Amino acid sequence: MITPSPALVVVLGVSTVVMLLLGLWIPAYGRSRALRRRIGAVAALSTATSIDLGGGRRSRSVRHPPRGRTNRVLHFFEVRLERAALDVTAGEVVAATFILLVSGGFMAAVLWGPLAAIVVGPVAGSLPLLYIRIRHGRRQAAFHDQLADSVSLLASTVRAGHSLLQGFEQVARESIEPTRSAMEQVVREMGLGASQDEALDRMAERFPSEDLDLIVTSINVQHQVGGSLSTILDDMANTLRERARIEGDIRALTAQQRYSAYILALLPVLVAIALYFISRDYVSLLLEGKLRFAAIAAVVMVIIGFLTMRRIATIDV
Repeated sequence: MITPSPALVVVLGVSTVVMLLLGLWIPAYGRSRALRRRIGAVAALSTATSIDLGGGRRSRSVRHPPRGRTNRVLHFFEVRLERAALDVTAGEVVAATFILLVSGGFMAAVLWGPLAAIVVGPVAGSLPLLYIRIRHGRRQAAFHDQLADSVSLLASTVRAGHSLLQGFEQVARESIEPTRSAMEQVVREMGLGASQDEALDRMAERFPSEDLDLIVTSINVQHQVGGSLSTILDDMANTLRERARIEGDIRALTAQQRYSAYILALLPVLVAIALYFISRDYVSLLLEGKLRFAAIAAVVMVIIGFLTMRRIATIDV
C-alpha cells in the first residue's frame, strides 16, 4: 500500500478548501456584479460628487477618511480599486489577502518549517496588492500615452465652436479606455452639479500626473481670466508629444545601463541557486556561524548597487 506524503495531503487539502470557497463565491459574485456596475455608473461616481449636492457640513465629513481602523483598511483598498478600475469590492480583496496569507503560511510550515511560513505567508498575502498596483500602473501609463491625442481632440472640438463640456463628451465617445471612462465621469459629475474646476481636479487626483496637472491648471485659469482655449490646448498637446519623444530617446540611450543593473543584480542570485542544487553542503556554509553576516552584507550591497545603477540611468524630463 502506497502512503501519500504529508506535502501531497496538504496541497490537496488546501486546494479542496479553495475550490469549495470559489464554488460558493463565484455564483453570488456573478449575480451582483452587473447590478453593482449599473449602480456605480450613476450613484458611485466618487464621494466628492455627493459633496457638491450635500452642502458644506456634509462635505467636511465626507472628505476626511473614516476614523475606525476597519473602515480605514477598507478605505485604503477602495481608493486603490477605484484607481485600478477593478470590479471587486474592498471586502473581497481583504478576504483574498487573508486566505492567501493563511494558506500560503500553512503550506510552507508543513513543507519547509515555521521559518519558511513567516516568509511565504506575507509574500502570498501581498499578491492581491501587487496585482492591484500593477493594474493601476498599467492604467496610469495607458492614460498618459493617450493624453496628447485626447488634448488634440478636445482642442479641435473647442475650435469648432463647441463648449468644453461638449468637448469632453466628444473625447469620451471617440477615445478608448481608460480615457473614455475618465472623461465620462467628468461629464457625469458636471451634469450632477459639480463645477468644472472641481470635476477636473478630481480627475487629476484619480490620474496623478504632472502633465495632467498642468493641463487642468491651464483650463481652470483660462476659465477664470479668458483667452483662446483651443490655442492653449494645441500648445499643450505639442508639448506632450515633444516630451514623449524626448523620453523615448532617453530610454533608448539608457537601455544598456538599465538592463546591466538587472543582470548584475540577478547574477549572484542565480549563481547561488545553481550552487545550492549542485552542492548544497558547500552553499550551506555561508549560512553558518559568522559567515552568515557576510552573506547578509553581500545581499545588502547587491541591492544598493542595483538601486544606484537604476538611479543613474533615470533622467527626468
